[in-house]
Amino acid sequence: MALRRQVEKAMILAPDAVARAAASYSARPEEGWMLRQPRAVRRTYWSAVMRYGDHQRDREIWMLRQPEAVRESYIAEVLEPGPPEGTSGHAADPAPNSLLAQEPETGPPWAPDPGPRPVGRAFTRREP
Repeated sequence: MALRRQVEKAMILAPDAVARAAASYSARPEEGWMLRQPRAVRRTYWSAVMRYGDHQRDREIWMLRQPEAVRESYIAEVLEPGPPEGTSGHAADPAPNSLLAQEPETGPPWAPDPGPRPVGRAFTRREP
């Protein structure tokens, strides 16, 4: 068994506290979600999906066989996650101290229009 596979198995079958700690380091939302599930849920995932090669079809079958609470938590945490903490979730309303909330560098309002700027071989007019 490859090292990666051994680590995956160890994390999925780990005690709840260990798996929850590992969830904060997961690269994908579905990995974090799985590691936050109770050990019994993770154990069924290992025996039904991971043991046989982790195929998409097996994952779908496993999910459909789970209790409603497990399926709903997957929807809420992975498929329809809320906005990150500290933001409103609207693209036009960034967090007050973020770089997106700052005005773009266009120069002072009294500065003359710099005129066209080169883009590749073409020239385009800068929008105010």
